Amino acid sequence: MAEKLFGTDGVRGRAGTPPLDRSTVARLGAAVVRSLPHQAGTGGRRLLVGRDTRESGPWLEEALARGVRAEGASLTSAGVLPTPAVAYLTGSMEFDAGFVISASHNPFEDNGIKVFSGEGEKFDEGLEEHVEALMADPSWHVDAPAGPPVDQRDLVAAYIAHARTALPGFGDLRRARIAIDCAHGATTTVAPRLFRELG
Repeated sequence: MAEKLFGTDGVRGRAGTPPLDRSTVARLGAAVVRSLPHQAGTGGRRLLVGRDTRESGPWLEEALARGVRAEGASLTSAGVLPTPAVAYLTGSMEFDAGFVISASHNPFEDNGIKVFSGEGEKFDEGLEEHVEALMADPSWHVDAPAGPPVDQRDLVAAYIAHARTALPGFGDLRRARIAIDCAHGATTTVAPRLFRELG
């Protein structure tokens, strides 16, 4: 039986120690690509990643990219974005899967990796078990070098356009005085810009 890797909300732990060390994270990236259904003639798989503001986020992103590339897929980084944004963008922009590197409210030294399907939904238990079985299989290795920097793409505007549809009757906010505390979190890239655009 494969070792349990996924908890109630992705893979979590202290950044730099298993299962969130570089080699395990690279293997996770590769295993997620291997778990995706393969369709003839579709070309390389495209995956999306977003993260919160934790200092371990960039190197975890690089480790994921190493594993993803080892399987012939590509990883696009949307940079710092909240989890719902990555879920929405993964599904709406036809990525094959998505990752969020975040430990939510946990201490700063922790981190985590959530995985989304191409529909923008969290991997279900069956898919998680499949990934865990692939991770436990000793017959394959991640041999790719670290490679070039992860491809960066600014997708904040696309998510803000979607978020605004949730406020159809909100109207003009120019008379409103609103205080926003993003607590140095992932919404720092979205909330100030969204409310500025709303006036």
